[in-house]
Amino acid sequence: MSRYTIRIELHNIQENQSAYSDLHKEMQKNGFSKTIQSKSQTYILPNGEYNYLSTNESIDEILSKVKNITKITKLKSSILITESSKRVWTNLEKEEDYLDFTSETEDF
Repeated sequence: MSRYTIRIELHNIQENQSAYSDLHKEMQKNGFSKTIQSKSQTYILPNGEYNYLSTNESIDEILSKVKNITKITKLKSSILITESSKRVWTNLEKEEDYLDFTSETEDF
């Protein structure tokens, strides 16, 4: 199983104020998550970032899928996808209470 982080920036957002909300809903419908998990805790990713797990899609297939999803916003978008073998983070908000200032590492 491969893990990916997807970063999406929408340009000219003032033209469509609900674009990120619409994007988030569509990304969620297609299996992309706004959270990341350590051994014991779930954290919220920063705005415009998504987590994705895939057993059989290539990174190019995932890019194509994300490009199609972003079309719903009718805005130009920049997309960056990275495949991860290990992730570290700090100051991500906990899913339950949105208050965390510790550093965590994702274990596979």
